[in-house]
Amino acid sequence: MTSFLDIPSFPPDSAVSCHSDSFINSPARARVGSDEQGPDLSSAFASMQLEKLIIEPLEAVTRVQAFPSFLVVIDALDECKEEKATSTVLSALAAFTARGRLSPLMFFITSRPVSVVERGFHLTDLMKDTNTLVLH
Repeated sequence: MTSFLDIPSFPPDSAVSCHSDSFINSPARARVGSDEQGPDLSSAFASMQLEKLIIEPLEAVTRVQAFPSFLVVIDALDECKEEKATSTVLSALAAFTARGRLSPLMFFITSRPVSVVERGFHLTDLMKDTNTLVLH
């Protein structure tokens, strides 16, 4: 299943790792704040990572200038090692999409047609914003 969501997304140069409740899972810790010792987001919930690393900077930019539409690609969502990671990613996206906070980002999500991904789209109410393209 390949899905195209009419919603906002992650910066094009960001690689997202699917791991349990967080997007960031690397030795290089993501920090935010006015100083270098901002909060460590590597173990934060996916929704907090999305808000601090994507949404808040996006909102700051769009308050002062027009921001072009961006396409964010999340490839192979079905390949998350943990089943919970798939629903965590989709839940985080759904939470901010429902509030309109991801605009002007759009997501292109690829996955094989596996039940955990399909269920995740239906349970998070993302289907209403999704166009599906079956390639097989």
